[in-house]
Amino acid sequence: MRFPLSSVLCTALAVALAGCTPSPSATPEPGPVAGEDARPQEGSQADAPPEAGQGSVTIAGEDAAEDVQRWTPPRVDRQGRSLAQLRRAAEQAFVEGRLYEDADAAVPLWLAVQEEDPDDRQARLGLQRARQRLQQQADGLLVRPLKQREALAEASRQALVLLTLAPKDEKVRALQARVELAQRVVAYNRAGEEDLRSDRIGEDGDGAIGNFREALALDEDNSRARQGLAAAESGLIRRAEDAARERDFAGAGTWLAEASKVRDSSPTIADAFERIEQIRAATLLQLRDDGLRELATPQGLKPAREKLAEALRIALPGDAVVAQLRERIDLATHYGSFRPGQVFSDAMRDGGRGPQMVVVPHGGFQMGAGDTEPGSTDAERPSHYVRFDRGFAMSITEVTVGDFERYVKATNARPRATRRGHSVVYDERSGNFIRRSGVDWRSDYDGARALGNSPVMHVSVRDAENYAAWLSEQTGRSYRLPSEAEFEYALRAGSSGRYPWGD
Repeated sequence: MRFPLSSVLCTALAVALAGCTPSPSATPEPGPVAGEDARPQEGSQADAPPEAGQGSVTIAGEDAAEDVQRWTPPRVDRQGRSLAQLRRAAEQAFVEGRLYEDADAAVPLWLAVQEEDPDDRQARLGLQRARQRLQQQADGLLVRPLKQREALAEASRQALVLLTLAPKDEKVRALQARVELAQRVVAYNRAGEEDLRSDRIGEDGDGAIGNFREALALDEDNSRARQGLAAAESGLIRRAEDAARERDFAGAGTWLAEASKVRDSSPTIADAFERIEQIRAATLLQLRDDGLRELATPQGLKPAREKLAEALRIALPGDAVVAQLRERIDLATHYGSFRPGQVFSDAMRDGGRGPQMVVVPHGGFQMGAGDTEPGSTDAERPSHYVRFDRGFAMSITEVTVGDFERYVKATNARPRATRRGHSVVYDERSGNFIRRSGVDWRSDYDGARALGNSPVMHVSVRDAENYAAWLSEQTGRSYRLPSEAEFEYALRAGSSGRYPWGD
């Protein structure tokens, strides 16, 4: 709420000058001057006794430069008292600190003496001392840190008394100007504080910040206005932190930027920035942990990606925590619970271990022969790109005779060569493949007895598929034969030659 200048002046005067009455004339007669002729003039408003024996104030023309306000002293009822008695009463009132408040105060009594005897020396000196004390009291009230409204109201009344007694005194004029300035400053400060209570901080140019800056424009060292700006800054910082807790870090940055404009080089801004970054870091850690927990569940990939999207929205570029979550999600997307290149073997229900496996990285390769490749056939063309979006695991070595023997004994299987009683072997003398009786999975390539760690041979595709199914049943994992593309991709291991082993 911006406090208008005219409202500041009028409100301040209304607070300070209870009992003011408008002048019937736009230009009233000048007030009496102490030391010259301080007697109220005949026919003037001073001749009319104020209500209840109180002094009154006349306001004449709000914009008048010379004749703005004056104090009308209360009429003194002499009650048959002599001048000497009035002097003693005035002196006693002065000692007791009663200077102007009613008809028994020092100034009205001295004025009554001076009215009777304009040349009375004690009255002139008494009024001078009263003016000095009023000036001192008003000066003290203007710098009082607490109860400023009450202090300014009293200082304003004292300034009006002084202005009536000595309207042309430069010190009095200066005091009056200081009082009015202080009243305007207090009014701006009060308006700013009311704005703060109503959460009208004024970052848009109106509200508390504007009022406190108006106060500082009038009094650049005003501690109340500076404290008000600090409170406004704190309010904006609080909004920034609240936004951060709601994960609105863009909004938090906006509020913090507004807070940085309130005061120059405020150390609280850097502290607030650190707190907001701590909130951001804690939020990202929570999102990462939640995302990792989701990945451990069967259907957790989608919610984990949602956590990643939220983390990317609020994180600063290059955040390591977000990168970690992204990496784990990528791994889960392409490899499940495994990592590329990981070597493992699954436990089997019979107490043994399955074949040693290696995780092949996801990727792609160019499969088939080019149109001009020598020795190629139509079955190899056209060359085409094959991509694997998910990694897969493949046994590091061929299935051994010992591995296959465990399967045969566990299932009482009879592979095809065993059932037929023969298989095809290599004949070294002729250099050809020949059929030989008594050859099965326990035999080597030439029909001799195979070692336990030799690759198992003389098995059909169905035999191999049955072995993979047995592994799946024993381990709880999904085993199968690799496709032609998977086998070539793994065998090439990133090479692009004519053959997997080169050109």
